[in-house]
Amino acid sequence: MTARVRLHVFLAHAGVASRRAAERLMREGRVQVNGETATAPGTTVDPARDRVTADGREVQVMTEVVVLAMNKPRGVLTAARDARGRRTVVGLLPEDLPRTVPVGRLDLQSEGLLLLTNDGELALRLSHPRYGVTKRYAVLPAQPVTAEQLRRLRGGVDIGEERPAAARTARRCGRPARHYAEGDWFEIELHEGRKHVVRRMCEAVGLRVLRLVRTAVDGVALSDLAPSQWRRLRAAEVEALRAACGLGAPASPRPVGGLPPPARGQAPDGGRGSGGSGPRIAIDGPAASGKTAIGSRVARALGLAFLDTGALYRAVTWWALRNHVPPEDRAGVAGLLRDLRLTVGTRPARDDPEALQTTVHIDGADATAHLRDRPVEAGVSLYSALPAVRRHLLALQRRFAARGAVLAGRDIGTVVLPDADVKVFLEAKLEVRRARRGETAAEQEERDRIDASRSAAPLRPAPDAVIIDTSSLTIGAVVSRVLDIVTERVS
Repeated sequence: MTARVRLHVFLAHAGVASRRAAERLMREGRVQVNGETATAPGTTVDPARDRVTADGREVQVMTEVVVLAMNKPRGVLTAARDARGRRTVVGLLPEDLPRTVPVGRLDLQSEGLLLLTNDGELALRLSHPRYGVTKRYAVLPAQPVTAEQLRRLRGGVDIGEERPAAARTARRCGRPARHYAEGDWFEIELHEGRKHVVRRMCEAVGLRVLRLVRTAVDGVALSDLAPSQWRRLRAAEVEALRAACGLGAPASPRPVGGLPPPARGQAPDGGRGSGGSGPRIAIDGPAASGKTAIGSRVARALGLAFLDTGALYRAVTWWALRNHVPPEDRAGVAGLLRDLRLTVGTRPARDDPEALQTTVHIDGADATAHLRDRPVEAGVSLYSALPAVRRHLLALQRRFAARGAVLAGRDIGTVVLPDADVKVFLEAKLEVRRARRGETAAEQEERDRIDASRSAAPLRPAPDAVIIDTSSLTIGAVVSRVLDIVTERVS
């Protein structure tokens, strides 16, 4: 017999919406259990027996294996909740993520790399000393460590238990990351899982610990994650962790029927070639419909390259403004395009570990930091409406998508990739989009008018696109829907 869970919690775990948004769906009469509309806040369901639908679509709990890496700050509990109301590591995560638990413990004043997962067996094996998973720590002592103290840590010290504790390595090192102060740090690596073992070992050799930072668990490193930041581990990292503790690769919970795995490190603008390809996914929509945020997360979930095509048009706009060529000077813009050397790439978004960012360089100059400048914001719709600009960027976008990618824009499904494997058109109410961008009603309406009336590729959904209204949905809920569509349509 399976345990019953509250309906809004079930919906959140299934990725439909956050718990708060799920409660709103229930109040609005958009959720049914076994054919009956469920609006009562205390409604519970049996996930194994009850049929739940939201907006007419059947909801199933995602069994996706999730492993997160977090830089746990000092003063935050390694726990899911605390009866005394103190901050916990799980409380630092967004509500729309699948439920995860901390792997092992870092005490209240310790900090650094903490893994969280919903894979119970993986969590157990990573924590248990029997499986010998290596953990590395950086220690800042009150006084510089001596060579003799390092030797004793490596040789084994008495910590008041039946057997001594020994470090695999103990050596001086620099500060663990740029977020930490300079000092006489040293590094200690061990397989131990005993409580406060590093602090007790240091105390045994006469060292008082000022800072204790975990920097790595097996091959997963803290790197430059700032305190409280987190990221999702890549599939290869999860597989390596499972192998390190004697587990096989997890079954894929979201198979995209018959697709080969994406090639790591492939050039995003290469041809399809003979090495296989992933799906080409078009995500269109008006400004502030959420296409960039959604598209980048879908790409990351599927291991595909991501291109925010709006970044290309913004880069051209920035370059034209920098060279004092107004959009009315069509001949001048065409001349600028003839000499344009534009390269694009993809990197993890700096402020969001779940998203990807498109980078753009023109003639070696990095345009990425200028794409949201106010003059660019004001002019991009005018330059984007020019047929010469759209023609010039069309070939680049198609090359980028050749081996499989997610492209987000305004004409991907209709012009750039009319034969895309999956087409999604996102929309949202005008007032919602206006609030997202911080624009006035007049600014938003003018932008929409230009997009809809331009002669080259006016904004409209492709006839075979799936239309999703994002007005009242969380990012996680929309991403989940798009991944479901990919699973259904790509075989």
